[in-house]
Amino acid sequence: MHKYGGEFQNAIDTIMAIHDVGGIGHSVGIFSFDEDHIHRLASVARVGRIMVRQAQSKANAGSMMNGMPMTSSIGCGTWAGNATSENIHLHHYMNITWVSKEYDQPDWLKDEELFGEFYDPELEKIQYSPF
Repeated sequence: MHKYGGEFQNAIDTIMAIHDVGGIGHSVGIFSFDEDHIHRLASVARVGRIMVRQAQSKANAGSMMNGMPMTSSIGCGTWAGNATSENIHLHHYMNITWVSKEYDQPDWLKDEELFGEFYDPELEKIQYSPF
């Protein structure tokens, strides 16, 4: 456990420095009720799991109380050269074959349906140039 002094950014800087040395992709824990701190950490931490107010070593392995799949092997994602950042569980050991066919008539969503309140039809009129 590392305590930080001063601004919360000091804590984030400490975490980033620790992960530069080792542990990147694995996990980080934060004991805070400040949602802004939790969100700020989640926005920059290069980890596959962030445990909030939990015993990190046990919570990382998953439990019925935190919704993470139970595991004894943790992926650290591309941050650490792994294929996945998830908790490795039975699903990862199963060979799955997808059989895919194209639809005769795809049921495309309209932009308005897909993006909802974030869709702005005026942006469709803007001509973009790569140069």
